[in-house]
Amino acid sequence: MALIVKEMSLGVKEMVLGVKEMVLGVKEMVLGVKEMVLGVKEMVLGVKEMVLGVKEMVLGVKEMALGVKKMSLGVKEMALGVKKMALGVKLMALRVKEIAHIVKYC
Repeated sequence: MALIVKEMSLGVKEMVLGVKEMVLGVKEMVLGVKEMVLGVKEMVLGVKEMVLGVKEMVLGVKEMALGVKKMSLGVKEMALGVKKMALGVKLMALRVKEIAHIVKYC
């Protein structure tokens, strides 16, 4: 009978050790899950930063496009100014010819 009690006692001790090992395994699993959650949070933050960077790039491109449009308008205005100057020079040349003609026959 004493042998049976000893064997039962050893069996109970082994079961207790097994339970302790299971508890340690569960604790390790919990730590692993926590690390995974932290990793996912870091990934989300990284994606948010990337999105902000892309938004800033889009704004920069829009600003550049507006600058190009303004430059284009400025060039067109300059071209009109040059055309007006050319017309003014032609008018002056005509007047000089008229004056020369008048002076020649006076």
